[in-house]
Amino acid sequence: MDPALNGPLFMNWLFLEKQVEKNRFSILLTYDSMQESYLTFGGIPNFVSSLDQAVSHRVATNDHWTLKLMDLRVGRKSINPVVNFALTDTGTSLIYLDKKDYEALIGAICDRLDCYPTKYDANVFAIEDCKPDDLPTIWVQLDLHDYKLAPHAYIVALHHENGEHECIIQFR
Repeated sequence: MDPALNGPLFMNWLFLEKQVEKNRFSILLTYDSMQESYLTFGGIPNFVSSLDQAVSHRVATNDHWTLKLMDLRVGRKSINPVVNFALTDTGTSLIYLDKKDYEALIGAICDRLDCYPTKYDANVFAIEDCKPDDLPTIWVQLDLHDYKLAPHAYIVALHHENGEHECIIQFR
């Protein structure tokens, strides 16, 4: 798919929606494996500076930049994740959900909608004749903090020359 069609990065969306104070993230690495490393959205970790309001998340595993995924909600419907971790790309985007969690998320988004695999990628779904304002809000709970993703954060609206339009769901 054309990268120009992609929606906003996760971090940019949080900032634009005023869910974090600053459009930045920080990584606090510890040298001692007995201490915790952190990814922080919106600034630097709270315990480092009381001047910066930030939301810190403990890195959940030693292998990758994973955060503890507590819940996914589509509207009011909770999707209890099979795997309680979300893989991040240096804190700027959520890049991986478990296959069963992804399927449950797409199923909840597409409930009562005409969704289908795109011609670009069979694992990317589109919604025919969608109106973004009619789509559900998605809530991602990382640790104990909820992040709100309005439809404009997870879809890209395409308007074709033949007058048809579709929305591409940005989760993969």
